Amino acid sequence: MFESQFAWRGVNRAGLTLTGVSTARSKAEVRNALLAQRIRPVRIQKQWQLKAQPIKRQHITLFTRQLSSLISASVPLLQALEIIGRSQSLPELQRLTHQLKTDIEAGASLYQACLASKQFDDLFCNVIAASDLSGQLDVLLTRLSMHREKADQLRANLRSALMYPCLVLCLALGVVWGLLVFVVPTFDSVFASFGAELPLFTQAVIRMSKVFTDQLWVYVLIAFAVWCAMQAYKSSVAFKRLVQKHMCKWPVIGTVIQHAFLANWSHTMSTLLTASVPLNEGLKIVSPMSSVLAYQEAVQNVDRLIMQGQSLSQALQSQGAMFPDLVIQLCWIGEESGTLETMLANVAQHYEAEMSRFVAQLGVLLEPIIMLVLATLVGAVMLALYLPVFQLGQVV
Repeated sequence: MFESQFAWRGVNRAGLTLTGVSTARSKAEVRNALLAQRIRPVRIQKQWQLKAQPIKRQHITLFTRQLSSLISASVPLLQALEIIGRSQSLPELQRLTHQLKTDIEAGASLYQACLASKQFDDLFCNVIAASDLSGQLDVLLTRLSMHREKADQLRANLRSALMYPCLVLCLALGVVWGLLVFVVPTFDSVFASFGAELPLFTQAVIRMSKVFTDQLWVYVLIAFAVWCAMQAYKSSVAFKRLVQKHMCKWPVIGTVIQHAFLANWSHTMSTLLTASVPLNEGLKIVSPMSSVLAYQEAVQNVDRLIMQGQSLSQALQSQGAMFPDLVIQLCWIGEESGTLETMLANVAQHYEAEMSRFVAQLGVLLEPIIMLVLATLVGAVMLALYLPVFQLGQVV
């Protein structure tokens, strides 16, 4: 028999009413466990819960900031969770705060409650665990909320900067497809009445138009190829590594990937070290945070070299171009002066500023390139259509 969760209410020997949630196979098992603790059960009810859906990252960031503000204002933890739950309009956050409050009232620590909810990442849980040991929940929550807000802002800026070029490129492809499907066939019927041989470039464009208008299997083939590529990227480590290797070499994309990784890596490590999380544990937490396999493996290599006795700066230097000299030098200074978390915070600040500047310039850099691509594609199709017109005098 599978275990389920049962919410119970009972009265102890002192006459106090207690509530809690227990995991058991049946109500009888919960009843026996309560009686063994000298608690007389009043009500035991099975909780029917659907599989918990992950809460959006920005909502967890909002929860972190609100909890940080209340704890910093000396509001008790349970009261802070109650206030956040009542003030939320999002049902998922209401359920989360209620679950955390119930678990803590049943005797769990905040770290245990966060871990059981499965809604918080390793960074959040480890910082909370460190705060349970150090008693600096307000300080570490403030630092954690700042980290999450900066990371979310960086993602939003990057997404907004890339949205315009992507829309323009999609528009360009849509215009070319419209010309091939609707405009070129009309010109083809006119050209057929000329009775003369068309230029090779025009013939190629007409053949391409017929492929998209007469042979519908092409659309199925394209969709299937895209689906296969997406599935291969998700399931094949070798294919994913190959794609990412080429992406990291692109002039613009490669710079964005590296700067985003360095900003996130250094800020996360600084937050963990401030929370007194050991360096090796911090590297294990940071490693899976990057979606780029090369950076994951680099952090794992750094962790392994530190376990062998090397310093952080030496381990970073052994990874080649993955970590620039600026990062290595600041880490070396931090190790020598005992202020590694401060130096890592400086690294994060530098690359966050670089990313903000780069993202601001990204639209300006990509706009003329996208316009050139659009003009080239449309111009090529139009040129192919009007080449026979230029030769009309010879045909006549």
